[in-house]
Amino acid sequence: MKLDPVKMRWFDSVDELMEWYNEVRPHMSLNLDVIETPYGAFIRKMPKEGTIVDERSGEVYHVDKE
Repeated sequence: MKLDPVKMRWFDSVDELMEWYNEVRPHMSLNLDVIETPYGAFIRKMPKEGTIVDERSGEVYHVDKE
């Protein structure tokens, strides 16, 4: 993601911008009926239980959500 200098004026750090970008800002290509964020879409698409392996990095995620 290319950092927009105009948007960076609104945040104290890149971490704060990324948190807003992924967890607060609605995304037009996701579920607008519930104003879904990228993080919300990620959680919604996770299986209810089991293990997920990132094919690129090999990192393993254990899922246990209700």
